[in-house]
Amino acid sequence: MNRSSNRRALLGCLLVVIPLLAAAGPAVAAEDDFVVDGGGWGHGVGMSQYGAFGMALDGFEVQEIIGHWYSGAVLKGAQDLGTVPGWVFEPQALAVNVASQRDTLDFHVRSGSSDGVAVCHRGDGTNDCAVPDAVLTPGQTLRLTGNGTQCTRLVIGSDDNPIPGSEKEGNCSLDITWDDSAAENPYLVETLVEVEELIYGRGPFQVRPSTIAAEFDVTVRLGLEEYLYGLAEVPLSWPVETLKAQVVAARSYAVNTVAARGGADGSGRFAECGCHIRRTTADQNYDAWSVEGAGELGLKWKQAVNTTASQVVTHPDVEGGSRPVTTYYSSSTGGVTEDVEDVFGGSAQPHLKSVEDPWGANPSINPLARWQRTVPEEVLRSSLCKLGSCWDKVTGGSMLSEPPAARIRLVGLVGRELVAAEVSAVWLYNVLNAQGSRVSPYITGVTGLTPFLDIDTSVHRDDIVYIAELDVTKGCNPPSNSLFCPVQPVTRQQMASFLVRALELSPVAEDAFVDDADSVHQGDINTLAAAGITKGCNPPANDRFCPERSVTRGEMAAFLVRAYGYTDAGAGNLFVDDDNSIFQADIDRLATAGVTKGCNPPANDRFCPNDPVTREQMASFLARAIRGAAG
Repeated sequence: MNRSSNRRALLGCLLVVIPLLAAAGPAVAAEDDFVVDGGGWGHGVGMSQYGAFGMALDGFEVQEIIGHWYSGAVLKGAQDLGTVPGWVFEPQALAVNVASQRDTLDFHVRSGSSDGVAVCHRGDGTNDCAVPDAVLTPGQTLRLTGNGTQCTRLVIGSDDNPIPGSEKEGNCSLDITWDDSAAENPYLVETLVEVEELIYGRGPFQVRPSTIAAEFDVTVRLGLEEYLYGLAEVPLSWPVETLKAQVVAARSYAVNTVAARGGADGSGRFAECGCHIRRTTADQNYDAWSVEGAGELGLKWKQAVNTTASQVVTHPDVEGGSRPVTTYYSSSTGGVTEDVEDVFGGSAQPHLKSVEDPWGANPSINPLARWQRTVPEEVLRSSLCKLGSCWDKVTGGSMLSEPPAARIRLVGLVGRELVAAEVSAVWLYNVLNAQGSRVSPYITGVTGLTPFLDIDTSVHRDDIVYIAELDVTKGCNPPSNSLFCPVQPVTRQQMASFLVRALELSPVAEDAFVDDADSVHQGDINTLAAAGITKGCNPPANDRFCPERSVTRGEMAAFLVRAYGYTDAGAGNLFVDDDNSIFQADIDRLATAGVTKGCNPPANDRFCPNDPVTREQMASFLARAIRGAAG
């Protein structure tokens, strides 16, 4: 998980790191990509950080900001908490993750007093560090290597060369300490220690064997307020009331997390890191001295911590208000937060209900108020398969409901069968996150890229896409075939190719007609004739096909009835305008099969047998026939 820094103007949330200036422009889609529209960034539960920013700009104070995002919340001091163990508030109580499961690590002293940085071995099981194993001075580095049981300690001088005689072996339980009393003043701190490009001005460090690997873990021991001094969750330039709200939410999260992991006496640890709380956005983003020591802005943040000292968020319906509630927060939403149970599962919580976030939806406040992302079809297909819906192709998507708790309908193919699945916006949010697209569950649109550029406004769009996915149609403007020409009439030769592909007929060698030699559809015309689906256009000779002539709706009915073998006419005489048509019986059979509904919705008591069939109408006729045959 990446680390965010206020110097880089990054915004974190509990689950993701949010770059404030990330591009939110249109997605660039490949041929099989789906386009997803939405707004906000992060899981969308609890406080919207951009929303808190907007509220402060509008003059709201910390109590009002917290009360909006955590419905019914009450701010309390540590002295009023009845079920939180007292050790959480003691000096150096928190074990904050520095590095986990390592077999080598460097501690570089960037600056310090003449007392130096002491390295103390804990092999005797005591906490007496009166006689350190080594004392590091500015410019020197302690290199620790080991397997969790035995560790080698080597001091490297400021000239990058090992100091002779400094290499020592022992177990992997060490403390690295220094006098940080001067760190109360951010301009006078003397000792700074760098570990993996992160600078620490407070200590001590503790090195202990990992409980889950043959390696060691490193934590830094801090008091609760000292820990908050180093959090990098919002830009320090934001209004003071926003900073206070962030502090209170972060303190509540920290107290809950540390108390749960540490137990009654603080001895419990999260096995992954040997810590009470991780320094990354997997918990909260701790950037140590880069926050606290950021000049006037760092002092501004410390003042926000100090002026809200010990204040946490409680709710009267959660353990009687005797402990902090779970204060989830994320960067922003597109206009409304989510109920916690819809995102994380479990039971509803009274303080984590959906609330409006007009500030997060304001592009002048939130650069990610609106975004567009792409997701490859194969990613959607693979993700659906994990849910038990293993399809051959995902062909489309649409919104069933809007945020919060938005629902999405995806459609696709299994063989020639059209299938559908309903998923949550949270599911799609997780799919997008897994492929590196940091978004939110505030999703407002899901669109599969159509195979043609001119069908988006057609009521037959889904059926056109369906037959295109089956290779029944290839378009109307070869060789690019980027257009479908939906309202263009269907010719008899085009009808031949539609039906041959739809029925998956094998080609034949016979030449049935004298007038189709110049047609690119000649092979399909002959195949259709050999299957007995067409007899020609000049009875009784029927040696001509009339390939360029448009197909009427009545003729189309006859084609499809022969192609799919429909025999049931139902009640007969289903339309009022086909009594004089030679195709009346075929029209009734087609309607009884559910392939046509009529030409005058919603009444649909007319068939318009003499009207030409348009290509988009043909798509729906064929789609219904194919689906009926597949089902």
